Amino acid sequence: MDFNKAITIDENDLVSKTEGNYFFYAPECCQNKGSFKGKPVDVWALGVTLFVACYKKLPYIPKNTSNYLELFNMIGTKEIEYPEIPETSMELKDFFSKILDRNPEERIKAQEIKNHIWMKDEE
Repeated sequence: MDFNKAITIDENDLVSKTEGNYFFYAPECCQNKGSFKGKPVDVWALGVTLFVACYKKLPYIPKNTSNYLELFNMIGTKEIEYPEIPETSMELKDFFSKILDRNPEERIKAQEIKNHIWMKDEE
């Protein structure tokens, strides 16, 4: 179910807007610079979702949660702060650094996620 928020991506993977919760927006969605690639935006949103699943909190939360300008600035500039508990492994930090990379060209691709060491089963 897409909660009526799905959008169509053209054959070049370009979109000019995105829908959904601002807390899951990728940096390129916050810049108002025209079109951007849709697949890296989806990867970013997956990264935010996994961060919430791991830590029960969003990676970027402004003091005033309705101040979207502050939120967009945080998404574009603020480094991720990991809670002390639970302890974060180096593999998980590496995973989040790749899936929440601010540069959409450098961000891990969806098909590469399953091959990341953090996603592998321990034997």
